[in-house]
Amino acid sequence: MLLVGYTVLMVHVPIPGFGVPDLSRGFPTAVTPPGELFSNWAFWIDFHLLGDHTWSARQLYDETGRLIWSFDPEGIISTLPAVASVLFGVLTGQWLTGARPRRDILVGLMVGGSWLVLVGWLWSAWMPINKRIWTSSYTVFTAGVALLCLGVIYHAVDSEEPGIVAVPGALLRSFEPYGRNAILAFVGSGMMAITLGRIRVGDGAGGTQSFQSAAFEWLQVLPGDERVASLAWALGFVGVWAAITWALDRRGLYLKV
Repeated sequence: MLLVGYTVLMVHVPIPGFGVPDLSRGFPTAVTPPGELFSNWAFWIDFHLLGDHTWSARQLYDETGRLIWSFDPEGIISTLPAVASVLFGVLTGQWLTGARPRRDILVGLMVGGSWLVLVGWLWSAWMPINKRIWTSSYTVFTAGVALLCLGVIYHAVDSEEPGIVAVPGALLRSFEPYGRNAILAFVGSGMMAITLGRIRVGDGAGGTQSFQSAAFEWLQVLPGDERVASLAWALGFVGVWAAITWALDRRGLYLKV
């Protein structure tokens, strides 16, 4: 019901000063007419309830310095489908821990995941798959993909079916420190990304740029296009936090809530 209600609100309920929502529009810019700033309810609610208490990168000001638009990727209304994502996880946990054969658990994960992917894809014809505002189709589709991935991992790690290629225990254990310090890795990596974006270094042309931008430019010496550099940056970032969590795990240090 959360997802259906969210869809009705975001697709059909008129927005004051704009009219019927238009989810095909992206973020407004400085040249967007005032009457077209709030093309969906996520924009309208975040601005009118949060104001400047939003992510600073998603704020617009007029020539007088007055805030005229703002948006937060963890905003108010998009919390509704995010709750649905959490509930999908709760139901999955209950399925995994239930008293049933492992084969039935695996079949449930794969069949359920396939249905959710299909339903999410069909739902996208009514409400587009969009992570920024956590649309209902995005919620259902990504829950399905997560179940399918979990099913593959469950099959490889926990299944007792004959003929399954066993995953080496040493390889599996190498991922355990990440799981034991998942909160630290999540929060710390976000803080690290923000810090690297604020550290300024020379750009070789008399100006400055963020260390993150400079590092990305250095990686572009790798063969291929920018996607190779982007992948290398992402893998390096993950590798750094893998090393940090591994070192903390060796010392028995964990961040818990």
